[in-house]
Amino acid sequence: AKSIEITLYSKEEADQLQSLLQTKNQLISSLSTELEYRNEDVNALIAELQRLQAVQESIEKDAEIASSAIQTLERDLAEEVAKHESDIVRMSQLLKEKEDH
Repeated sequence: AKSIEITLYSKEEADQLQSLLQTKNQLISSLSTELEYRNEDVNALIAELQRLQAVQESIEKDAEIASSAIQTLERDLAEEVAKHESDIVRMSQLLKEKEDH
């Protein structure tokens, strides 16, 4: 047979326990609210981090495009310089031939 233990409290003890329970519940409610605020802060930080990552990716893509454009410009410039150098050599040869005649 199982025995059931019943504890009897005086009115004063019952009031104290009730008060402690209310204090505990208020503390739990307070902590819960604080946790919600912190959770919102964390979510805001995560959203900001995601935005910054998107900005970084965009900057990296722009940098790749710019780098490619710079390489193309450098190649084009080198070709132009080589063409002008070739023209200058040809013209100086023509001038030399003209002077020799």
